Amino acid sequence: MTYDEHDELESSVAAYVLDAADAREGEMARAHIEGCAACRELARRLTRAAVALPLAADEVKPPERLRSRIMAAAEAGPPAHSAPVSSARVLSMARASRRSLDPTRPGRGLRRLLAAVAAVLVLAGIGGIGALAINLKQQLDEQNRRVDQLNSDLSKAKQVSTPGPIYHTLNGSGPLAGASGAVTSQPNNQPGIIFDFNGLPQLPPGKVYEVWLIDGNNVASRVAVFRPDAFGSYRVVSNKSLSGVKIVAVTVENGPNGVDKPTQTPPLAGKVA
Repeated sequence: MTYDEHDELESSVAAYVLDAADAREGEMARAHIEGCAACRELARRLTRAAVALPLAADEVKPPERLRSRIMAAAEAGPPAHSAPVSSARVLSMARASRRSLDPTRPGRGLRRLLAAVAAVLVLAGIGGIGALAINLKQQLDEQNRRVDQLNSDLSKAKQVSTPGPIYHTLNGSGPLAGASGAVTSQPNNQPGIIFDFNGLPQLPPGKVYEVWLIDGNNVASRVAVFRPDAFGSYRVVSNKSLSGVKIVAVTVENGPNGVDKPTQTPPLAGKVA
């Protein structure tokens, strides 16, 4: 097969893919595509473009009168001038189509030329749309990354400006060896303390548990008195703060109102500073 023969067959690939070739041309193009790797790749690309073509715009059916005029002009002969196309590939296919004009069927070459130009322009258009989509996705990803970073910075700033509660534990000994306690205080020694006690033994009549805040000078300040529930648990809420407090302690004292100073070494205590 000569170069000119191959060039002519190659120019018919677009018309074959777009179903613009007659039966004889289509059969010759199909046979050539099966034996030519380059034209087979061209047909694959043009087929992908042809499949995507309906997605590019809504289908509009031209008026029958316009169609008749176009077909009449095509049958009358090739146009005097061809619009310049920037793609070297389109020019090559156009030149091959012009060389293959059949004097007995003047419109065949024009239809093939138009089909080739349309197919390549579709490919170029889809390529541009793909590049635009990629660019937009990259911009969106960058915006999402910035939003995530801002949210992260905001969360860190919020944690610094509004620190959470502070927790401490109390451990029992002696008669309260199985008991425990938890102290939840506000940050920066703000007022507000929650005491949670568990595992406390039941007390005999006339006795109460008393909660104390002990400072660095071993001075105890009373908080509250209570008797636990049937499960040995109790919660005390106080508006005091842990400012200057070193130890939180619990003692067993006479009820019902407790005493002003601890009368025993606290059997339930924990350091908070």
